Amino acid sequence: VAAKLGPKYGALLPSLSRVLADLPPEDVARRVAAGESITFTVDGHEVELLPDEVEVQTQDRDGYAVAGEAGLFVGVTTTLTDELRREGLAREIVRRIQALRKEANFALDERIRTYVQADGMVAEALSAHRDYITTETLTAELVEEAPPQGITAGTFELDDGTLTVGVERLQK
Repeated sequence: VAAKLGPKYGALLPSLSRVLADLPPEDVARRVAAGESITFTVDGHEVELLPDEVEVQTQDRDGYAVAGEAGLFVGVTTTLTDELRREGLAREIVRRIQALRKEANFALDERIRTYVQADGMVAEALSAHRDYITTETLTAELVEEAPPQGITAGTFELDDGTLTVGVERLQK
């Protein structure tokens, strides 16, 4: 960029760089992405920078990921709150129960009794998302105690605690 602007603006280049740096970066990025030129005054001279004379670089801020295309830029938070972690753990609990259902050869529409024991944030996720977990796994009865002997069960070490779960067919 400086290679193009140096010959074109010569001694104005340092002042031009300072003025350009003081412009709102969102406006500059949007205009360049849209193929528009940027016009401003530097030391009494009118300057028009063409889109190919300006280089726009995006930089992620801590806790955000940024992407842009066609003049639109989006920033998404990447910070995991405890609530998001519990929600992810609830999905993991569902996944583990579904795997046990499959291992036990239960029919897809068969209602079950599920036994669970959990600690740490896994227990918090179980409590906070109980309805979601029971609905997704067709659990008609959720029993918060160790699974009895003789049913399909497993113990899983998750990032935020331990989950012991067992599934059994409901008697008709």
